[in-house]
Amino acid sequence: MKTKLVMSNLLRDNSDDATGVRFRLPALLAAMSLLALLAALAGPYFRRQSLEVQQSLAAYWTLTLVIGASSFVRRWRAMMTPNPLMGCAHWRVTLLRRRPWRDVAVRVGALALILLWLSSGTRHVTMLSDRFASGTTLQWLGVAARGIVMGVILGYGLLPLLLKRSAFLCERGVWSLRREVVWSKLSAWRWETDRPGVLRLTERLAPRGDLLLAVPAELRDAVEAFIREKTELTIPDPKARVAVVQEADDGEGEAV
Repeated sequence: MKTKLVMSNLLRDNSDDATGVRFRLPALLAAMSLLALLAALAGPYFRRQSLEVQQSLAAYWTLTLVIGASSFVRRWRAMMTPNPLMGCAHWRVTLLRRRPWRDVAVRVGALALILLWLSSGTRHVTMLSDRFASGTTLQWLGVAARGIVMGVILGYGLLPLLLKRSAFLCERGVWSLRREVVWSKLSAWRWETDRPGVLRLTERLAPRGDLLLAVPAELRDAVEAFIREKTELTIPDPKARVAVVQEADDGEGEAV
């Protein structure tokens, strides 16, 4: 029997892309800017090549763009579709790294790798076309293979690194594509004093460390009340906004 994912009205009201199929305007602008930059760099190089090489490059770039876009959409849907076993998803927040500079470093590194991979693939296709100037089947098979592989690498591996990592607050815990934390496994939570709006969740015996979530200002009170309810917290000092989770049965709230 297939389990159906349920999105609460709270999530729909506070996220214009809660369904995982819409993109925010800044993301679209960034994508169009990247495409414009690549087109500006590729144009002069393309015009200098022979007709046979131009045909190969056009096929390679088209395959890379189509496969990359479809792979990226599939990856995006996976990132934005919580595990149904985690229960109803109420809020979507942003998952942060423990050191803020790493987010910037990852995005810059991913962008550099994208440009490097595309330029390297373009050079290989040019060399392949020069070797088989008559347009043999082997040439087109090589171009198609490189385009498909490059598109999959971009769509599944590199392009998602340019995006903010989403996490969902669900009935049974916090879900993201790479990590799930059930409420009963938390040992503590608090709002970071040096990073406003950042919520730190501490999981018992977690080798991957604490979970850091960026919560929008308009959702912080509601999110705090929700976490307090789900973990049965008692807050001794409201000003410090530090909470220690009471010991709970390890099986309580787990996704099964």
